Amino acid sequence: RERERERLRTHTYAHKGSEREREKERARDVYSSAVGAAVADECFFELAHRLASVRAARWAVALWLCGWFPLYLGTRTLANTTETVLTMMAAACWPWELLDNPKSYTVGPKEKHGPSLPRLAHRLALASTFIALALVVRPTAAAVWLVPAGSVVIVAGCAVSVPFVGQSVIAPSAIAAATVGVLTLVADRLFYGRWVCVLCNFFAFNFTQDAGSLFGVHPWHWYFSQGLPAILLTATPLFLHGTVLGLRGCLSLRVIAATVMCSVFCHSLVSHKEFRFLFPVTPFAILLCGVSVDHVLANTKWFAQAGGCHCVGVLSGVFGCLLWCIQCFVHNRCRMLLGKKRRKKK
Repeated sequence: RERERERLRTHTYAHKGSEREREKERARDVYSSAVGAAVADECFFELAHRLASVRAARWAVALWLCGWFPLYLGTRTLANTTETVLTMMAAACWPWELLDNPKSYTVGPKEKHGPSLPRLAHRLALASTFIALALVVRPTAAAVWLVPAGSVVIVAGCAVSVPFVGQSVIAPSAIAAATVGVLTLVADRLFYGRWVCVLCNFFAFNFTQDAGSLFGVHPWHWYFSQGLPAILLTATPLFLHGTVLGLRGCLSLRVIAATVMCSVFCHSLVSHKEFRFLFPVTPFAILLCGVSVDHVLANTKWFAQAGGCHCVGVLSGVFGCLLWCIQCFVHNRCRMLLGKKRRKKK
């Protein structure tokens, strides 16, 4: 009996210790996710003010902060959340001004001729580092940057010169991406004990073998017919209107609209689809929603004078926060309780 009591006492202490360690790990995960969400919000604020007018940027930031999807997924410990944070950091560093005014980056002082070539190379190197890290986390991040990268290369080559592209665009980006790639291969070699190309394995698993279909199969139009409407909800008409305005607007907004469409199309090629896969491209879609709101308010002054802007903003915030509360405090809690009951039955 004494031995049995000692064994139970030791097991209890070990169980309490393991529970404390789990709580500490959860706290670290929560704090790191909160920091990542704050960084993503700040980068989105910077991106919105660089690409849109002041009022459009304010509405885009309000829609982003009040949207149920960013509130629900922004602080979760998922690879898609990390990919979104790195994507927003890269977008904040990306030289979008080069698309609208290619000759703004010239060799000369910033006060006279705009940003200099070293500044452009620095921005591209920093953005390419974040893009490469996002590719390491989830290789699907390549779908987000196909259009912006191709647009910068084409515009810089046609409007300035080919040596300009090689010196200030391709060279710093290639160096930064190659550095991250080599460090990733070395890290995989140390942890796996052999040389492994995770990027190749990812594409083989999802495209060649189509093993993701084991988790569910959806039709090709699922992201267009259900994915984006569920993520944007009442902002879906604003997104459609903002896409049309973006395609008619300046080149940077055209690139943003094309980026959303290209990313959704590339994800539609895979049979298995989830809402969280669209999280990295959601900020660009919400930015187009802000452009739409700005255009509507500019052409309906009576609505703004009647206080409609404040009413719409308050209703959007309340609706988004309500959905966020349901997802976090009802949906997730029910899933956790069901999981505990299943484990007890086993």
